[in-house]
Amino acid sequence: MNKLRTIIKSSPFIIALIYVLVGAVWIQYSDQLLFSLIEDPDTLLLVLSLEGWFYVIATGVLIFFLVYQSNVLIEDLVNDAQKNSKKFESTFEYAPVGIAHHKPNENWILVNRSLCNLLGYKKEELLSLRFSDFIHADDLERGRELDQELIAGELSSYKTEKRYKRKDGSYFIGRVTKSAVYEKDKNPIYLIAMIEDISQQIENEVKLKKNLEEKQILLSELHHRVKNNIALMCALLELQLMHGKGGTTKQILEHYKTRLKTISLIYENFADVAGEPTINFNWYLQEQIQYLNEMFAPNRKNIEYKTHIENIELNINQAIPVGLICNELLVITNQHKFIGIDKPFIQIVFKLEDDSVEFTIQNNGTPQNDFDLSDPNSLDSRIIAALTKQIEGEVTQQKSDHLQTYTLRFKKGTWKGAASHFQPE
Repeated sequence: MNKLRTIIKSSPFIIALIYVLVGAVWIQYSDQLLFSLIEDPDTLLLVLSLEGWFYVIATGVLIFFLVYQSNVLIEDLVNDAQKNSKKFESTFEYAPVGIAHHKPNENWILVNRSLCNLLGYKKEELLSLRFSDFIHADDLERGRELDQELIAGELSSYKTEKRYKRKDGSYFIGRVTKSAVYEKDKNPIYLIAMIEDISQQIENEVKLKKNLEEKQILLSELHHRVKNNIALMCALLELQLMHGKGGTTKQILEHYKTRLKTISLIYENFADVAGEPTINFNWYLQEQIQYLNEMFAPNRKNIEYKTHIENIELNINQAIPVGLICNELLVITNQHKFIGIDKPFIQIVFKLEDDSVEFTIQNNGTPQNDFDLSDPNSLDSRIIAALTKQIEGEVTQQKSDHLQTYTLRFKKGTWKGAASHFQPE
């Protein structure tokens, strides 16, 4: 049956040819067959009279069968066409991008729901609009030029970006892809346009580009800062070696090691906050205090450590010199002797008042070599003075019979360092 349907559907000429051949064979050989099979004249005459009716009935049955099968096939084809039409309509109407068909003269034929939602119009409203009603004037002419190239067959399709105006007056950037449907003589019947809103995509690309540029700036900053700080540490080492008569090589290297640890911790906590490189100084001081506590542990038995350190973010150009100053004062304090002192302690305060930062370290130990910040011959004093001048701060020392107090004060700000792209506040 399926093969027969295939023959009926695919080749009416073959069916007609088969019918003609069967009829010709019947007319040519049916009488001879009857004469050879029937000898009685009366019976033969009766059969010959019925022969024509048999052919008519057989032909009628065959025609009925063919027409019936043809109707079934036509019905199947109509149903398939309706199903395909519904699929097309659903695909067209519910596509995730705006789709439209329009004539070469820019008159609309069809628009789908997504396009109506993109532009904010009802379907009837949108079908009554011209291109100039919702396409930005600066993009309209270029789009028409591309349409003409498409209509002339110079382009098979094209893709471009345009600014589209919504019903509420706002604009979005849309990517439109167009192609044309032609007749057999290559005359265009209509153009197909697919439009999608890429405003968010473009915004994300701009943000990504900006982030990449900022990261490149930060990498450049980091490169220059590391280079400059390596040069600084080399200079400090040379000064330490030149003025190292007052201590052993081990003491000199240990002191220098604390400075390297300062730089290391600062870069470990390096962060980009709103485009400005900063350091969480609370975290840095806690880590440096713990490091020095372990280094000087044999000389600090039973010493109480008191700290009050506020959460303060410092620009990296301030953080490096401030960190080095704090390290110098911490090392000097930890080198104090606490022998024979009742309830020895070291107290550290780091706080912010208005825009001024204050770092205070106090202890009740005895300083080695009677350290004096104002001594021009002391390398430690000269290093602290140079770093303090760099941040435009002030460092003081107070002595009493039982207490040694060192205080650093400076204004918090965004300082511009070497190769920095950030301006001071």
